[in-house]
Amino acid sequence: MSILIFLLSSGIMGLYTYINLSRLSLLGNENEETKKLYLSMFSVITMLLFVLIFSIYNHEYNLTKLFKNINIFSILISLFWTIILVWFLNNFIYPLSIKMFRKSTNYDRNVLGKSKIVDELLIDTVLDNNKFINYVELFKSNEDHTLIEKGLLKNYEIDKENNVNVLIESVNLKKEKPGVSDRIDSTLTYYSSKNDMILKVTRLNENQSPSPNKN
Repeated sequence: MSILIFLLSSGIMGLYTYINLSRLSLLGNENEETKKLYLSMFSVITMLLFVLIFSIYNHEYNLTKLFKNINIFSILISLFWTIILVWFLNNFIYPLSIKMFRKSTNYDRNVLGKSKIVDELLIDTVLDNNKFINYVELFKSNEDHTLIEKGLLKNYEIDKENNVNVLIESVNLKKEKPGVSDRIDSTLTYYSSKNDMILKVTRLNENQSPSPNKN
């Protein structure tokens, strides 16, 4: 039974924390070894939280005696409060701590005359912004920069091998056309040596839908 408790408290909730922070792009472009350390750390913290709550609820702080008097009700109550605390940590404490740590290290790097560390994947800094409509032009990374596709970005994903996949609605947007040109906020170019492609992104202010000419 004690093994089951540890699995429930540390494994599942620790994994939940890891997935939640990953989906919020807070773990950034860390390597796999560092991400595994994150998962282990979250699991240990969750385990300690559960044991602490379980001990307080049962008024027993001797671990040997604590796990001799286990009942389903006390397990469920402890798990409930652990979930509440983990939710609070995931939504407030962890994000704030990670951001403050990165801000502090970048400040120290700036003092030392070093450049700022980008804490997320470059493609995310280009595409992961819902303030703009992204008009993209996808080129092959060859001498002629052959155009593969162009249109409005609908979605994108990055697989486990860091390959970038994009979903594009085929549209021929006249960027120089009045009503379109004055909505252009910026133009960014992303080059991926791994995917052998160049992605040119024109960010349009989202005050109204553009009036494209479809191919």
